[in-house]
Amino acid sequence: MDGRIIGPYNVLLQVSALAAAGGLIENRSQWRWGFGTVLLVAPVLRWITPREYDRLLEQAKQRPSWWNRRLARGPSRPATQASRRAGY
Repeated sequence: MDGRIIGPYNVLLQVSALAAAGGLIENRSQWRWGFGTVLLVAPVLRWITPREYDRLLEQAKQRPSWWNRRLARGPSRPATQASRRAGY
């Protein structure tokens, strides 16, 4: 990510981290569970993220029209009823 979106994204991540830390501080009796969860989950997420990204890139190559459906509609063309029901 780069450009205008990286700043708000970083703020979102920092606020999420502060909220998680606040939750652990608020519930001090269970801080070991919170700390242990981070120690177990973070390496798994770090391992799986590049693989998921590669999978999504491959899927985008196989079905480019599906991945670009929002851009294909363009700003001047209204969404169809079916696209509104589908959530895009």
